[in-house]
Amino acid sequence: MKPYLSSDYISSISKEGYFDPHFRNGRLAEKSDLYSFGVVLAEQLTSQKPVSPPGASDVNLASLFRTSVEEGPLDQILDVQIIVDEATYKTAEKVADLAKRCLGLQRKARPFMEQVAVEFGGLRKSMADYQGGEDVEPSFS
Repeated sequence: MKPYLSSDYISSISKEGYFDPHFRNGRLAEKSDLYSFGVVLAEQLTSQKPVSPPGASDVNLASLFRTSVEEGPLDQILDVQIIVDEATYKTAEKVADLAKRCLGLQRKARPFMEQVAVEFGGLRKSMADYQGGEDVEPSFS
């Protein structure tokens, strides 16, 4: 059976740093999308690209982010422009933890997208409570 994604496409997009490292044979598996989503969250929190430009170090953002969240301190990797007060820092910490779980190397340990949606709903409520009950959309850009 022919894979539904061409090898050229897979090769080019995997260099962009979004694909699950366990992606095989042109077939996505359960929770592969969560890894990609974790990369996007890490991009938003750090304002860094998923892969280094040619000639720079070979470390990708997902690996760097996982290590930074696990070993800390988190504020060394976060984009300083998104942290305006204690509430945004606490929210960024929670999003960073969620991103780290999405970037887990073991697929089984990654959350389901439904769990991610529930957590974001809770973050939205927390930010609304902080803003005096006003419903807000957390912004990380």
